[in-house]
Amino acid sequence: MPEYTAARRHGGRHPDAARDAALREAALALLSEVGYDGMTVDAVAARAKAGKNTIYRRWSGKAELVIDALSHAKGDTEYPDTGSLSGDLHAVADALADTEGRIDARVILGIAHAMARDTELRRVFEESFVTPHTAGLRRVFDRAAARGEIPADRDRELLASVFPALTLQELLVSGAAATPEFARRLMDEVVFPLATAPTRTAGDPHP
Repeated sequence: MPEYTAARRHGGRHPDAARDAALREAALALLSEVGYDGMTVDAVAARAKAGKNTIYRRWSGKAELVIDALSHAKGDTEYPDTGSLSGDLHAVADALADTEGRIDARVILGIAHAMARDTELRRVFEESFVTPHTAGLRRVFDRAAARGEIPADRDRELLASVFPALTLQELLVSGAAATPEFARRLMDEVVFPLATAPTRTAGDPHP
């Protein structure tokens, strides 16, 4: 999880953890109330009873503050090696559903809509969420290939993108984060069959 703090940009100085936590909480509260577009750095500073310069010493701007606040609220996602692809996928489904459930769905929806217009927010979101989660899922499929559970030539980058895309679609359509039950169904009925399907060769008849 990237840390957008004064320690990262100013020679390793340790920031005030309590103040940082208050700023993150204020950012998430405002996101839920007014959305990303309506939220301002000034409003976050006022809500947290901090100076605006305090925010800019820790984060480069609104996008980094919001994504850092979201990262801390979600926590780290584990990609454990259970010894089987099915077990790994269930563990990932449970972990991601748990982290998604910690955040007000309105916050995620607001950020998802704002990314269509805000290139900086999109860049930071990809750096902090998309890339790490895709890499974690890619490791799951790499292990499965090494165990011989999926064809060695299966497109693992594509496989790694399927589950996050479908859980985001569920959020956008229903307005609620994916439940653990829904997440497991996606893994069992979509991701696992795609990963383990036999490789078709030239001349194979279409199903």
